[in-house]
Amino acid sequence: MSNQNKLIKIEELVVLLNEHFSSSFSTGTIVKLRNSRTIPAVDVRTPGTKIARWKYNFEDVKKALETSKQKG
Repeated sequence: MSNQNKLIKIEELVVLLNEHFSSSFSTGTIVKLRNSRTIPAVDVRTPGTKIARWKYNFEDVKKALETSKQKG
């Protein structure tokens, strides 16, 4: 479960991405990227819960964004 400790909420991810890329990501932008499967996310809902709760690994998201930036 060491990977579980690296998972962060969307608000923290937005702050880290804006600092790293000197850009203006928003939570809406992150949701769109997650829904289009451009960035990886982990569903951390408790068993029996219908509503998904997403968390992100900053390093994985950063790599995915850098890769998609090179392609596009």
